[in-house]
Amino acid sequence: NKLPIFNGEMILDHKFITISLDKPNSFDIWMRLSTSNKGKLINIPCKRNNRFNHWLEQGILKQALGVRIINDIIRIHLYIDVPDPENKINGNSLGLDIGKNSLFTCSDKQKEIINIHGWSIDKIVRKLAGKRKGSINFRKSQEHRINFINWSLNRLDLSKTRELVIENIVDLKKGKSMKRMMDHWTYPIIFDKLGRLCQENCVQLTKVNPAYTSQKCSSCGHIAENNRSGIKFKCQKCGFICDADLNASINIRARSLESRTLVGSFH
Repeated sequence: NKLPIFNGEMILDHKFITISLDKPNSFDIWMRLSTSNKGKLINIPCKRNNRFNHWLEQGILKQALGVRIINDIIRIHLYIDVPDPENKINGNSLGLDIGKNSLFTCSDKQKEIINIHGWSIDKIVRKLAGKRKGSINFRKSQEHRINFINWSLNRLDLSKTRELVIENIVDLKKGKSMKRMMDHWTYPIIFDKLGRLCQENCVQLTKVNPAYTSQKCSSCGHIAENNRSGIKFKCQKCGFICDADLNASINIRARSLESRTLVGSFH
């Protein structure tokens, strides 16, 4: 008999879990999950990472935490109380484009980098698309994707940023040829991580209309479908040449500035 496959999401709150940080062995975090069988507990050993230690040094770990299970992948969320960061009065507005071939490209030229093992988000998504759903390798690839997204976005420098501007992406899973690939491009994971990074760095997160940001020339404003060809952007009107994702991120940033200008004109 095969074990049942859980497809969906389940969240367990602090009523079902306790945490211990002082076990003297190779595992320095222990989670204890309660079960429907009275007196029966599930012990889950974990290891701290640098990011966890960074926040633990600045705050206090709370017992009120949660466990999220998504499609058979168990993710444990720890909550640490830290002092509120100082509000950023000064700072820049930064546009960020989430691409199909690159995880992100920013208007200040920050972008996804390939890790030391040669992995990029495009390579991981292609690997995931070739796995059978529900298989062990499929679930491992899902976890690989999540870990890479977190690793890559953790390298985003927001120290001089007051506002991060992204596209309000709703649904890009259209068209048969790209559907299988886009099914594995999990935008909610990316948005969730960006939201947490903005909260941690006291940065305002702004979502703008994504229409024509990839077709518009950031130099002259001309919009044409054939301005973009793959990873290259060349304006058919003024001849401006640029990395396509960088051009889009500049337009995304400009769209937020345009919105504030229009709102101000009515006051």
